Amino acid sequence: MPRRPRILEAISEGVGGGAKHVYDLVSQLRDEFSFSVACPDNGPYFGKLKDLGVLVFEVPFTAVSPRSFFQLLGMIKRDSIELVHVHGRKAGLYGRLACSMGHAPVVYSFHGLHYQKHGAVLRTLSLGVERVLAKRTDRFINVSPSEHQACVALGLLAAERGLVICNGIDWRAFDALTVDVRQVKAELGFDPCDMVVGQIAKFDVQKAQEDLAEAIPVVLEQCPRAKFLFVGDGALRPQIEDQVVRLGVERQVVFTGYREDVVRLLKSIDVVALPSRWEGLPLVLLEAMACRKPVVASRVTGNVDVVVDGVTGFLVPSGSPPALAEKIVLLLQDARLCDELGRRGRERLEKEFSLERMVGQTRAVYRDLLDRS
Repeated sequence: MPRRPRILEAISEGVGGGAKHVYDLVSQLRDEFSFSVACPDNGPYFGKLKDLGVLVFEVPFTAVSPRSFFQLLGMIKRDSIELVHVHGRKAGLYGRLACSMGHAPVVYSFHGLHYQKHGAVLRTLSLGVERVLAKRTDRFINVSPSEHQACVALGLLAAERGLVICNGIDWRAFDALTVDVRQVKAELGFDPCDMVVGQIAKFDVQKAQEDLAEAIPVVLEQCPRAKFLFVGDGALRPQIEDQVVRLGVERQVVFTGYREDVVRLLKSIDVVALPSRWEGLPLVLLEAMACRKPVVASRVTGNVDVVVDGVTGFLVPSGSPPALAEKIVLLLQDARLCDELGRRGRERLEKEFSLERMVGQTRAVYRDLLDRS
């Protein structure tokens, strides 16, 4: 049996699209490479990665964490790691510093430019650190073309060492799941004839749930039977729940918390909304397309690479609840339009965002760096 090169994957969060991305890479490539994973135990993917039979180490990846640096450095040296792939800002910081001392080549995937949530001083510091670390990075991966363009403009990567590998999903797995939509709606407290608008995301400043909440009364004026579903959890969830009560629309809104059965819920939603302030390339939009659902998303990095405005869904200005409400109403009042956009979205997904393409392009990056080293 050929020797499998040893690769360390380090991810900043154990929940969300970045963690799912790592899980998909490891599950698809573990017969070719010997993986170890460094991941905080703050979400489902810590356990899911363990279930794959790979070595998973709990690393906190907090904002200031010398422990994270020394843990990664120890893994690189102890386990004779031949390549490190870091995902996200915090893992990217400690992983690249550790690689500079552990002498392993390093790949850095951005998964969104999260400096935007900081104030001016911290934002400047964060970007400065990224520019310094860029000199210690062998290959950069952006998960969308618009994210790549933003990184180049900000000087966060060396263009000759950067490439775009768009996120992808296994759309065939979505077809294998049969869902009783009436039953799911009943479980959520909705009537079978209710039209449901859903947002599936961590409650974070990036995801702008307050914009969707602000749009709800406007939508209800024209679509009084509409219902709204917020799926996910996070620090800002109580704030959004209070906002819904202040707006007087709590009877039309359900908060589910974190759910494992996202596909089941997606197949029961009529319109998917994602009014984010920024993205890398959001998996939830790809998952909505796999379920043939129309989407209304903000016109920001990542989203613009997925949604073809007026063809597979609608793009609206970020931070504009009235524009968001207008497109939601348009879809809720036109079932044929929903079906058409959903069909086109699925066709685009199959052509542009397959899991096979993402994995194959990442494999090529690994092999190239391993051959060079």
